[in-house]
Amino acid sequence: MVGNEPNSTGGTMQRSLKLASQLSRIITVEPLLTHWGFALQAAMALIVIVLCTLTVAALEISLLSDESLSALEAVITGITK
Repeated sequence: MVGNEPNSTGGTMQRSLKLASQLSRIITVEPLLTHWGFALQAAMALIVIVLCTLTVAALEISLLSDESLSALEAVITGITK
């Protein structure tokens, strides 16, 4: 019995280390993005930023134009009368 204990302990330790290494591989997921994946995500983010900027600029232009201001004034004066 005494002679079997180191072997059983060693086998258990090896299995424990093997499971721990597999678990650490699962927990620390290796980077899934390749260089092309990162470039694609960066390009999509830039497209979204440009579209948001253009939308805000178009809204500012449409709200600051004379026609919309006069229409807004007409609505306001219509409500107050």
